[in-house]
Amino acid sequence: MFQRILVPVDGSELSTRAAKTAIALAKEQGATVVFLHVTMPYVPQYAGEVPMIDSTSEKLYEQRMAEHSKDILDTVERVALAEGIQSERAIEINTHPDEAIAATVLVHRCDLVVIATHGRGAVARFFMSSVTTRLLPRCSVPVLVYRDESMVAPAIGTEDD
Repeated sequence: MFQRILVPVDGSELSTRAAKTAIALAKEQGATVVFLHVTMPYVPQYAGEVPMIDSTSEKLYEQRMAEHSKDILDTVERVALAEGIQSERAIEINTHPDEAIAATVLVHRCDLVVIATHGRGAVARFFMSSVTTRLLPRCSVPVLVYRDESMVAPAIGTEDD
């Protein structure tokens, strides 16, 4: 059913668990997994209206982000390799991870996205937003949202109310 599964990873334990779920699904489906890490672009610091930047600041930032992305992607690729699953990697630079994810779906011809949600409450989502929430209306393929069991709210009308 699924041939190419996109898995955005941010280096958190939760996204690693979502990647493991995607790998198990890929094994069952005979699919390839595409791991994506999205980084933020370099933003120079300002003092008043004058940018405080030299030629090495941006290069150093890009080098550190590339190393960080490589470490994150290496971790999940090792898990895929141990399970005998083919994987690819993608790194995108974008201030809007949901846009980068939706674009990567098209570029890599993915037919499913498996993404972790950190399960923030309504107030936190209002201030911080949610990549997953913003991705859902713009994604052209099904999205499987991985949630941790600790995020489950008690049922209404239970003794815990």
